[in-house]
Amino acid sequence: IWKIKDNKIQPTNKSLECSYEMKRCQFMQDVCKILLWYYKSSKIDQAVGETTTSMVCKLEIWDTCNWQRQHKIKLPARIQYIDHQIRPISNVTQGATLNHVKYLGRLDTIMVAMVYGEILGCISIDPNHTYDLVQQFGNYFSPIYQSRHNIDSIAVNNDGTLIAIQSLDEVLVVAVENGITEKYFKVDARDGSKKILFIPSSNHLLIYEYDNTQTLFEYNLKTFQSSSKTELLGRQLSQSCHDCERVIDISCAFINDAPVIMQLITNELEDSCKVKVYTNGDTLLNTVARKYQRCFLYDNFTSAIVVSACPSQVSNPTSDGEPQHWNIVIAELANFQKKEDLWPIENIMWQYDIYEDVEELIILSTRHRQDDTIIIIVANVKCVNHGERILVAAINYRTMTSTVYFDQDDNLYELIGLIYFDDKNIITRQWFGRDSYECTIKWYQIGTGSITIKPRYNYQIGTGLACKIEVPTNTNHELDMKASTFDLDDGEFLNFWGPKYFNLFKCMGPPDRNERFLLQKGDDFVIIDPHLDVLVKGYKDTVLSFHLSTQIFNIDNIWPKEFYFIFDRNTKKIEIYKAKTLQLLQALPFRYFTARTMKWNHQQTSFILTDAMGLYSVIGRIPVQQNES
Repeated sequence: IWKIKDNKIQPTNKSLECSYEMKRCQFMQDVCKILLWYYKSSKIDQAVGETTTSMVCKLEIWDTCNWQRQHKIKLPARIQYIDHQIRPISNVTQGATLNHVKYLGRLDTIMVAMVYGEILGCISIDPNHTYDLVQQFGNYFSPIYQSRHNIDSIAVNNDGTLIAIQSLDEVLVVAVENGITEKYFKVDARDGSKKILFIPSSNHLLIYEYDNTQTLFEYNLKTFQSSSKTELLGRQLSQSCHDCERVIDISCAFINDAPVIMQLITNELEDSCKVKVYTNGDTLLNTVARKYQRCFLYDNFTSAIVVSACPSQVSNPTSDGEPQHWNIVIAELANFQKKEDLWPIENIMWQYDIYEDVEELIILSTRHRQDDTIIIIVANVKCVNHGERILVAAINYRTMTSTVYFDQDDNLYELIGLIYFDDKNIITRQWFGRDSYECTIKWYQIGTGSITIKPRYNYQIGTGLACKIEVPTNTNHELDMKASTFDLDDGEFLNFWGPKYFNLFKCMGPPDRNERFLLQKGDDFVIIDPHLDVLVKGYKDTVLSFHLSTQIFNIDNIWPKEFYFIFDRNTKKIEIYKAKTLQLLQALPFRYFTARTMKWNHQQTSFILTDAMGLYSVIGRIPVQQNES
């Protein structure tokens, strides 16, 4: 049990335990009371050599002020509802199972709403009497509503007069009085998975559609309670320009140890581009002059960087009407965290024209190199006749001077992906042309006033790749890379790599991945595949293997200070490990949020998660508080 006081969450060092799996618990109208329920099963001998499993549900009401159990009620775990008759079933293979229990907000009686499969009903009993609610359940259970499908969830308002029912894609609200249905009305909700909840002390229903739109809708039920017939309840939202807004990019950082998030928003009706900034608990929104496609924030960098990459019409367009070149604009938003009338101030830092027929230009990543105030941009330029090409630009934030490298290799490349990116190095994996089974590892070095390409390594997809990238712990030293094909026979592989790396490459991680990149810095190392899924994480001699759905959030996470984080796409959990021992400390569930990036502050006490739809979540560690006297 936790206590919320002001903006702090404090443990009470009190807990409830039972010998069986607890299905659900909730606070009752009296905040000192908790209702919980669980299943209890037992074996019953039917005949010689035959047993069946019998299951009942037990409902308990606890007083958390004096820490005593006040009531314990036994209910049938399964029932049959035939010809408007309720019959308890003890056999676990028959009937409908009790799936949901909600307290209906009565202080003088115990009134509870329950769902058995498709049936919603309630019981109302005097807490001062004893009842046999298993054998005589049909005498006390009052059916309220029967759905066409199994009921997925229910929500109850404070006084228990409204019950919202979610069944498949349908949401229905039932108005009840003393357990008797007065009327019901259907909610106009979109298809897709939903969560439903009443706002406390109100008749406003919230529906969170987390599959399709990831949108929260609010419905005011007060008006519809006064109606005498079935109603179709519409959303309490008006069509406006906000309905046409779309988040096209998101970026986050910690500036002065505070989480800052920027969303880049386009509006089809207004034909505009806006930036929305979350900073210090405030949300700022304003329009920018140009239609940008990407936005970037950097830790302890007080400006935001926005990028526009789009076709530019010239005086003599090509005969088919396609633009001859594309234009890239990088701008600084100098005061994006301030509440000012002229917010934000846009300063054009850099412009660049690509004089080729460009089909698409994708900004792969950017960095802020603090040592010499350089902004590094890495882009994939998809040319109509020359495949995909890497564009690297290093722009000095102070002098506005720049160094540009546009790959003019005669070979055709595609499916370019970033493997490693730091202040001085970019390592990519690129396919040779269309319908090719050959890849190359290209390494670009970013110096002061120069960008050069190192010797590349080519290999066939079928032969696989073992590549080791050694990151120096001393910034004065250079990165080193070593590679071989993965399908060398064991003797050659052992001779080339030695026993330690032979074991890491060949014996650890999923066996069906034959392209592996081992990134090592001092005692920390990680093995990833071309899609940046984590296969192996290690520190010194401690090694941990992962399955095929775990991913790193960014390069900085490979070298953790105190904690190591991964995101499991299958279980939708963030797993937190001790950095040195690789002991799993906690798994945080994110069932409705697929994290794409993660940033944390220097102390690793606060975290920002973003997803592919431009949504974000800010998470903070809860400090352990001592109980107040």
